[in-house]
Amino acid sequence: MKTIASSAISRRALLVAGAALPTTASAFARMATEQPAQVPPPIAVGPTVRSGPEPETNLIPLKPGERLPEQYRLIDPVTGEQKGYAVLPAEERAKGFVRPVRRTYTHLTCGKNTSMALAIAETFARAPKIYRTTFCSTCKTHLPVSEFVWLGTQEPVGS
Repeated sequence: MKTIASSAISRRALLVAGAALPTTASAFARMATEQPAQVPPPIAVGPTVRSGPEPETNLIPLKPGERLPEQYRLIDPVTGEQKGYAVLPAEERAKGFVRPVRRTYTHLTCGKNTSMALAIAETFARAPKIYRTTFCSTCKTHLPVSEFVWLGTQEPVGS
């Protein structure tokens, strides 16, 4: 599996839909001096509903193998979401990704889309098998990742 280098340049190229990776040193240099494109977070449009805490104040950086403290695993009875979500620390995510950073997935059972916080998406991209479950914003519950595919693909979440 090839690791995608993490830098402001490669991250921006991965996150901007349709952006091509620069192929020459001058293209990289030019890109490094440009202002990053302001890509707004996903909003509720059509069948997609945003899920996960935004801004990312309820995201708890944990090292692999650490467990999320119990108080964050409590479920909000109104939203069905946890009080907090584990993510890899920024330093770990900055090492690069083994999968593209994708924020939206489709629940195969209900057919609806859910978008997640960027730090969770980067954690999936760095360590695809780190989560066993993910949240469906339509069903309002956490379900095995095997019940979801990345938006516009048949690729299972967590693979």
